[in-house]
Amino acid sequence: MFARKKLQPCKEFACAIQDCLRKNDFQEEECTEQILKLAKCCVELHKNGLKSDCCPKDEIIVQIKENMNPS
Repeated sequence: MFARKKLQPCKEFACAIQDCLRKNDFQEEECTEQILKLAKCCVELHKNGLKSDCCPKDEIIVQIKENMNPS
């Protein structure tokens, strides 16, 4: 039997960050757009009760969400 391939929501955004970092000598500030896209994807997953190996722990996602929508 073949193992079912696990779906990886947000993986494309995580890969885009890695590509950007490699192209920009690992200067994070050059990859802000890609980092924000991954953060938004992870926040949306979290809102829907879903998870991805490409996203940080729930506590960090909550912090990201708070920083994205300050009261």
